[in-house]
Amino acid sequence: MACSLRAMINRKTPRVLLLTIVSLLGATACSNSAEPEATSVTEGGEAAGPAAYNVTFSNITADLESCFYFSGPGTLGRDNQLGDSATYDGSSLRFAGDLVFIQDSSGALVRVANHEYEGTWMTRETITLSPQADHFMGTYHYDEFGDGGTTPSQCHIDARIELAP
Repeated sequence: MACSLRAMINRKTPRVLLLTIVSLLGATACSNSAEPEATSVTEGGEAAGPAAYNVTFSNITADLESCFYFSGPGTLGRDNQLGDSATYDGSSLRFAGDLVFIQDSSGALVRVANHEYEGTWMTRETITLSPQADHFMGTYHYDEFGDGGTTPSQCHIDARIELAP
């Protein structure tokens, strides 16, 4: 339902009816407004608003013998698991559980989070995407930094990522 006074009246609307519409507008006309639905990819691979995608990670490289990861694709993430679906609007990528990657000034999608394990660790995850005909292809990278450090630890994840409708 469009919540627009112009859509509900015209110049020939009687004044009494107009006053009734205006008084009811705040009480009922907008209460049935639905959230916008996810849209699909437009031609050229550019998102036209939040769109739902299937997410696939492939070519994953991670040191599984000496590292555990606070976040990562699927079950690789200890605290946060990036699942197989997300919504993308061109400037943010949202996985289930409110795991949100926000576009930075370079155009990459970035998520920074703090985690606790024998001290505080910061993680920085970066996703770069390139539009294809009807989907997006890109890379995923994970770094972690211990106790306020600025140098990444030896534990990294690299992967290919695909977002497809």
